Amino acid sequence: MKEIKTVGIVGRGAIGVIFGQIIQQSLGNNMVFIVDKDRLTKYQQYPLYCNNQLCQFRYCSDIHNYKPVDLLIYAIKFPALNDAIDISKPFINDDTIIISTLNGISSEDILSNTFKNNTIIRCIAQKMDSVYQNNEVNYSCTGELVVGMDNKNQKEAFDILIDFFDKVHISYVISSDIIHDQWSKLMLNCGVNQVCGAYDIPYGGVQNNITMRNMMIETMKEVQQVAKCLGILLTDDEIDNWLKAIDALSSDAMPSMRQDILAHRKSELELFSGTIIPLANQYHIHVPQNKLLYQKIKEIEDNY
Repeated sequence: MKEIKTVGIVGRGAIGVIFGQIIQQSLGNNMVFIVDKDRLTKYQQYPLYCNNQLCQFRYCSDIHNYKPVDLLIYAIKFPALNDAIDISKPFINDDTIIISTLNGISSEDILSNTFKNNTIIRCIAQKMDSVYQNNEVNYSCTGELVVGMDNKNQKEAFDILIDFFDKVHISYVISSDIIHDQWSKLMLNCGVNQVCGAYDIPYGGVQNNITMRNMMIETMKEVQQVAKCLGILLTDDEIDNWLKAIDALSSDAMPSMRQDILAHRKSELELFSGTIIPLANQYHIHVPQNKLLYQKIKEIEDNY
């Protein structure tokens, strides 16, 4: 394996734009957004702004106009993952390191089954408050990536990835138990994403409204109980730390599920309560808040 000199990002959304800007500052045109032909035309026609600055990204839909990349970042929503895999395949060779910023606990397994010769490093994107609306991305917190190894065979690729993060100044945390940490983030998302999505509120709604805040906490505690049945211990201290992280975000910003609902897009509902409810049924765990939120959000989406 070699050092990372070229990067492809699939997904020009709230997270992809943040890290695209950071990486572009160091790599210039060696950072490219991989898109389908329809999006290529659209993105070239309509300018994109981030925190009121014009973005000058390079876009590519055809491998003949570029080359396989050293690092591929999937920064899309789960419903778009299969299409994202299809358009990105030509840009991946056996040496390409792959990370996914998708929510939930399943995208890395899907990518590993698809790209069997590649190293898939588990990753969590957290603590950013970026919002994408009307070709504008705005944020006050850049956030960080949490990364960890599944096994020692990934060490060479993992070290190369960390060296790259240092080089381009991406904030990161190295996890000693990335599966646990992905479940912890899932616990957060089931709470904050679903409550804000179901009740049409920004972060301020769960920061300042005690009813909404308590619902978020109860939803997280249900995930805590389900995880315990799988041997994953999510502590009350972790919940408290997530509450502090949420309270540090802009009260006017919003999580991704509310952004999806406002845009009438299919959300990541199946990654959140859609994952928890079947497991709860299997282990006979009572999860009324997750079931309520699932029903409310499903009804919203069905009536777009």
